Amino acid sequence: MTVRLTGEEGLEQTAGSGAFKPFLTEPRRCDATISLDTELPMAPFHTLHEFDFQTSARCSFGRDGNSFHFVMQNSDGRSLRLRHTIGGDVEVSRCTDRQMLHFALWMAFNLIGCPRGCLSIHSSCIVYRDGAILFLGESGTGKSTQSRLWHECHPEAMLLNDDGPFLAPCNGRYEVYGSPWSGKTPCYRNLHYPIHAIVRVVQAPFNRITVPSNLQKIGAILPSLPPALSRDHGMQSHMLSMVSRLIGEIPVLQLDCLPDAGAVEALHDKLFPS
Repeated sequence: MTVRLTGEEGLEQTAGSGAFKPFLTEPRRCDATISLDTELPMAPFHTLHEFDFQTSARCSFGRDGNSFHFVMQNSDGRSLRLRHTIGGDVEVSRCTDRQMLHFALWMAFNLIGCPRGCLSIHSSCIVYRDGAILFLGESGTGKSTQSRLWHECHPEAMLLNDDGPFLAPCNGRYEVYGSPWSGKTPCYRNLHYPIHAIVRVVQAPFNRITVPSNLQKIGAILPSLPPALSRDHGMQSHMLSMVSRLIGEIPVLQLDCLPDAGAVEALHDKLFPS
């Protein structure tokens, strides 16, 4: 999926950041346009979801007819507004807070991508033997730890993204793509790979791998997709179709584990039997 960004001030904030630079391309045909620095007056909409961005901004996501709306209000009074016309483009108001704008662009990419089967997934992702392994789980369960341990045990394992890679269909099969959104780890690789496995990480006093039921696989993947979008019936339908396809194409495993090399080798032996 290719998106065009326009807007002088917003482009200066994004194109000049280390996170976005690897993903800049020459002008070409795009799937949608995100217009930054637009004048977006406050407009009423039906709120579907409210949440906090880090500790500094309150976010509201909702819909009014054929448009989605996203509003961020910072604790110091700065705000950002976003409007996405379903099937069309995105408008984002002028905002001097780079972190807020960065997150709003993440929302914009997901709004544009969801109907196309392209979404961010909250995971830490490594590449090993020309394929990717995605570690899923709630924050603090050890996703990043497993990625780090894989690199320590198998130095050829490369971190693709540590928080928000994107999934998208490519040549008839889902692949994972690096993105400008990688959490606290500055890892921004404009690369994409087929997926070896999706692994849900669960802390445990032992190392064990199980194959979940299909319902459990859905429960493992769906919460790792953008939660706000699932509050809309149409977007939720796209997400469920995507998850159904993923579990039909890609092995989904549960890794109950300790933060040690034994967890790495257990998973390695499961995925790459000699």
